[in-house]
Amino acid sequence: MADLTLTNVRPWGMAAVDIVVSDGKIRDLVPAGAAGEPGERVDGGGLLALPGFINAHAHVDKSWWGRPWVSYGGESTIAGRIAHERAERDALGIPGVDNSLTVLREFLRHGVTAVRSHVDVDLGIGLRGIDAVRGAAEALGGAIEVEIVAFPQDGVIRRPGVLDLLDQAAANGATSVGGLDPAAIDRDPVKQLDGLFEIAERRGVGVDIHLHDGGELGAFQFELIAERTRRAGLRGKVNVSHGFALGELPAGRQADLLDELAEAGVSWSTVAPVGTAPLPWRGMRDRGMPVGLGTDGIRDLWSPVRRRRSAARGPGLRAAPRPADRRGPRLRGGTRHHPRGGLRAPGRPRPRGRRPRGHRAGRRRERAGRPDAVPSARTRDVRRTSGGPQRRVAGLGGPRPSRILRTSVISRTTFHFRPRSCQWSQQAPQTWTGH
Repeated sequence: MADLTLTNVRPWGMAAVDIVVSDGKIRDLVPAGAAGEPGERVDGGGLLALPGFINAHAHVDKSWWGRPWVSYGGESTIAGRIAHERAERDALGIPGVDNSLTVLREFLRHGVTAVRSHVDVDLGIGLRGIDAVRGAAEALGGAIEVEIVAFPQDGVIRRPGVLDLLDQAAANGATSVGGLDPAAIDRDPVKQLDGLFEIAERRGVGVDIHLHDGGELGAFQFELIAERTRRAGLRGKVNVSHGFALGELPAGRQADLLDELAEAGVSWSTVAPVGTAPLPWRGMRDRGMPVGLGTDGIRDLWSPVRRRRSAARGPGLRAAPRPADRRGPRLRGGTRHHPRGGLRAPGRPRPRGRRPRGHRAGRRRERAGRPDAVPSARTRDVRRTSGGPQRRVAGLGGPRPSRILRTSVISRTTFHFRPRSCQWSQQAPQTWTGH
């Protein structure tokens, strides 16, 4: 007998199927209407089914999401933002369980069921941020999987004692130790990287380094990272966050560096910010380099206007899709850069195929209040027909929905049934309404 059968859903917009779950795992996908076993049944209504998303780069300890507005202050440089955050965070209760819990709930509301969060570790707060994020994750009872990167936002070598804190974090279960601009912040890339890799090798954890330096300075540090990854035997456990320089290099230099990074087994995560050179993601994909997308900080002391729409960042690996990216094939390709969909996230195995039989399954239902909570709704197509404007969700076709139901088919927490309080206005067919 099936524990659950989700009927009449369209994975990736393809033919409708029934998804059968037994003993907490996806047992089978069969043509719609073919699953006749007893057990709980949920009608998907012919709507789109997508894998749940991994937010591959977040800072859930920093946010004041859900609290009164705070204006941005401080100098608009990395050093200025670091100083401003440290001066103001205590007044906002940062870090704190409640703040992190609010952000994680928001992720869940938008279909994110796993997140890699960089959590500040510094001489001012010690490991309190890690404790807060763990407490928030535990409060959700396993609904969202959280990997913690112990992140030295204020620098490593320039702050004596931080390496010891990172070592303690790794000993206490942090998945990775982080770094920050070894050249620009610490002014000693070799010493910072040697310290981080020594901890990682000894503790059996990964390394995840924020690297904003551009051009050849960034490329030089990529080479140092690749070299140390090979030497320490950490293939598949080292990630570069941001790494803007990779998109700025001449084609030949870029290709050589991609070959070196791929051979070493270094992965990448990005938030696709406007104003930076786009990553050579096709070259990365062709070489099998894992690439993950994330939200970065969300409404925090670095940028009060940032929001949580990681799913809209996929097409073209840009923050806002270009008009050509609004069409189905490009949008589907961009969506698959969210690691559940096809590329693997840093430190995770590559998903096998589109039909994840044997994956663990869980279920959650939740109402949401915004049509843009569904990734496809923000980039929906408008197509002209003889009867006037007609919208198709994400260019994938199908009838106009009276509601949106997103089904996440992933490992760990599998089914996220999310009926949306959104409908098509009958008076004005071109208008999307929601509450």
